[in-house]
Amino acid sequence: MEKIYVYPASDRIWHWIHALSIAMLIITGIPLHFSSLRFMSLPAAVKLHTFFGLVVSFDFILYLLNMFFYGSIKNYLPRKSDGKEAILMAKYYLWGIFRGEEEPFHPRPGHRLNALQKPAYLVVMMILVPIQIATGILIWKASGAEALLNSLGGLKTISTLHLLNAYLLAAFLISHIYLATTGKTPSYFFRVMITGYADED
Repeated sequence: MEKIYVYPASDRIWHWIHALSIAMLIITGIPLHFSSLRFMSLPAAVKLHTFFGLVVSFDFILYLLNMFFYGSIKNYLPRKSDGKEAILMAKYYLWGIFRGEEEPFHPRPGHRLNALQKPAYLVVMMILVPIQIATGILIWKASGAEALLNSLGGLKTISTLHLLNAYLLAAFLISHIYLATTGKTPSYFFRVMITGYADED
């Protein structure tokens, strides 16, 4: 079967760094919020959480640069076919997967996201991730940002927002990993994101 080059190396490297860093933030955040689940020392958890938080922050800047200056925004732009495609994908996700039906959407250069992925990824990357970065920085620099923290409801309010937003990101990550196993084979989409090549259907 012919292959088509969908994901360049820069996108794949960014994806895996971002995904692994988010996963590490979730893991290291557990002992910070739940003392009964503290599987590492608090200082170690703080250091690791801060490190991966900075990685995600830098990674997010690269994402914005790639999106607005290097053309990846075209993958998010609406298309005339999106309405029909959204219905087909909803049907596929709800029951087509479980009946062994073929996925109606196949990624290709310039059109890598289906009609349901576009809004979902935009919400995650343009709302949830920025909120997590902003609240994380406020918590990290709390001692020097007391006035700003107080104007936003205090450290407890910001910490709660940070935690609740983390739950949403964790839910997205879990669903993302699950849907990645629903390709032609359970490893198909993982292989595509590693090699950059998808089957040309």
